[in-house]
Amino acid sequence: MSLNPPLLLTADETADLLRTTHSRGRQNAMDELLTVDELAEWLKVPKSWVYEHTRTNCPDPLPSIRLGKYRRFIAADVRRYLQARRLTASDDC
Repeated sequence: MSLNPPLLLTADETADLLRTTHSRGRQNAMDELLTVDELAEWLKVPKSWVYEHTRTNCPDPLPSIRLGKYRRFIAADVRRYLQARRLTASDDC
């Protein structure tokens, strides 16, 4: 599996993403933006595990988006990440 850094969006791309998801009202669950707390709960892991797996020194980081000081996760991207991890044996960070 390739070592891809977390997805970083420009300010304009972030604004477009937020405008698009907000304009749809209740968004599709696959497009849902998750917080660190929500992702940790969904994966049933501690928040510290989520943070550890978003660091740049992690060999297989979780796909995430930086919004200023906040980190968000697109549910569909995390699902693809989990599917890929099921197919390969990868060490933790």
